Amino acid sequence: MSRILALLALVAVAATILVVAKTSGFPDTYWTVFGFFHDTLGLSEQAAATWTDVVRKSFHVPAYALLAALTWWMLSQRHRRVWTVLLVVVLVGVADELIQSRQPGRTARVTDLLVDIAGALIGLWVIGAFRRTQTEA
Repeated sequence: MSRILALLALVAVAATILVVAKTSGFPDTYWTVFGFFHDTLGLSEQAAATWTDVVRKSFHVPAYALLAALTWWMLSQRHRRVWTVLLVVVLVGVADELIQSRQPGRTARVTDLLVDIAGALIGLWVIGAFRRTQTEA
């Protein structure tokens, strides 16, 4: 039963990632964050744009860490492999970038996919650390 719940949660997270990729709310969010860095903190336009990108990319990490954790949880003990989890993450990440590439004002970037993979690796690291503490206790 827990694997079914993990599968449902995995599908929900992946679908959310892909729906967000298709939304057109990106420009509003971008300009809100940019305005904070530029107007409120007084950064130059270039510095504000750089920090805005950092903030936006930082949301990829927890989303893909969660995706990796749910994938790991969903797999049976016999099929749990880091490469299997990374394959799922890469497939969702590529789909995310392909959807973005077809949206006005959005672009597909390899660096986004690399951030997604980094998020997945962080999620797997957290799972490993948690499992080690459970076996030591």
